[in-house]
Amino acid sequence: KAFHKLNKSSFQPYQIKYILAKLTQYIDETAWGSGGGIDDLSNYLLKLDVEQILPEYPTQKVILSFDKPREIESYSKLLGNLTLLESSIKSAITNMSFTGKKLGYTKSRFLLTRTIAEKISVGNNTTIDLAVKDLKTFIKWDSHAIETRQEILTQLAKKVWDIPE
Repeated sequence: KAFHKLNKSSFQPYQIKYILAKLTQYIDETAWGSGGGIDDLSNYLLKLDVEQILPEYPTQKVILSFDKPREIESYSKLLGNLTLLESSIKSAITNMSFTGKKLGYTKSRFLLTRTIAEKISVGNNTTIDLAVKDLKTFIKWDSHAIETRQEILTQLAKKVWDIPE
């Protein structure tokens, strides 16, 4: 239950990054198998940045377009609002609206991030399809989307760390 409320303030930044790295690695290993650096967690920890989908410092436009503007700060800190992203992509999209960020997310090589913006399908019941079947693609980024992704990441964490229901 504590994972449902997990946010940036719950842990040190390196701990949040570790959690996101393990979740991202799990999806990638499920999709591609081990090897090619996927099984080395340091490739996730050292080469990626934590991205806040709803910006940490939103513009007035972003604040006014968010469905719960008075709660924007608390929503921006939830784990469901965070993802790992390559530094070069992150620097290009920082503080953009979700619509602007989506294109950057589709360029990520990490499925947990890419699926935020685009549906991944490679065939019928391929290992990639099975890896992303419980992930959701979002058209807009509001409180409901963040809560939904928080739940998705909670369920994923139960698999990664073998946490009973």
